[in-house]
Amino acid sequence: MPPEEVKGLIEAFRGKYVDVANYLQNCKDAVTDPGYLQNPWGRYRYFPVSQDDGVIAGFQREALNFNIQATVADTLTAALINFYYYRKIRPEIEFKLCLSNHDAIITMCPAKHVKVMCEEVIPFCMCEACEVPEIGLKYTLGEFDISTRWGEHTAPEELLALGVDRKYCGFKEKK
Repeated sequence: MPPEEVKGLIEAFRGKYVDVANYLQNCKDAVTDPGYLQNPWGRYRYFPVSQDDGVIAGFQREALNFNIQATVADTLTAALINFYYYRKIRPEIEFKLCLSNHDAIITMCPAKHVKVMCEEVIPFCMCEACEVPEIGLKYTLGEFDISTRWGEHTAPEELLALGVDRKYCGFKEKK
C-alpha cells in the first residue's frame, strides 16, 4: 500500500474515532511528559528520559499498548484472587486453577461441577466481582471449552457419559 494511502486511512480513522485518536495521542505524549503512564489498577510504566528519536518512538509504541495490556493483566489477577476466595465461601464446589493465559483461565473440576462452574463460579469471579476501577468495565465471557484433556477435543458423547450437563457438552443442536 502506498504511504499516501496509509496516511489517508490513518486520517480517516482519526476523524471517525476522535476520542480514540486523542487517547492514543495522550499515551504517546505521556512518554515525555510526565514520563509515565498509570493504568486504572494503579500500575505504572515509567519511560527513561532520552534524546534519541528512535528510542522515544519505541517508548511511544510501548505506551500505546501499556494501558490495555496492563489493565487486562491486572483484571485477570483480580479474577484469580476472586477464585481463591470463592473456594473459601463454597468449599463444596471442587475446582483447581491450572493456568491463566492473557485473558483466560484454565480450570479443572469434576464433571458434576461443570454446570455450576460455567453458570456461577466463573461468571461471578471473572465478571460480577471483577470491575476495572474508575472505568466500571467488566469482563464478558466468551465460549467455554470443556474437555477431559487440555488442548484436545473431547466428543460431546464422552462428556455426556461422564455426567457433564448436556448444555456444556458441545452438541450442535438442530434449529
